[in-house]
Amino acid sequence: MTHRSARALSQRDFAHALSSLFSSRGARRAAPRPAVLTINFVRVAEGRVSGTLAPYADPETGVQLFTSFAGQLRGDVIEGTYSTRAGRSVDSQTGEWKVTRRKP
Repeated sequence: MTHRSARALSQRDFAHALSSLFSSRGARRAAPRPAVLTINFVRVAEGRVSGTLAPYADPETGVQLFTSFAGQLRGDVIEGTYSTRAGRSVDSQTGEWKVTRRKP
């Protein structure tokens, strides 16, 4: 994929999909209230996507979380990994994510 085709995925759709994915991470009890998360930084180049989310509160504990992500763009699909750490902790949780563009 070229840099131009990577931008074909709307930034709004991408941000919404990532926000939905990360805001529901780790829900164990009652479903958390929907939260809008902000992408601080996203870079798309040569089929690779990387970025960070603005710090946000853990829906269970209220602790501030910091998340970074990286992935590959292939057609209408972006998939990759993320890493989330709480506050000043050096420990992190990692996982995988996938976003698929819906056809109108």
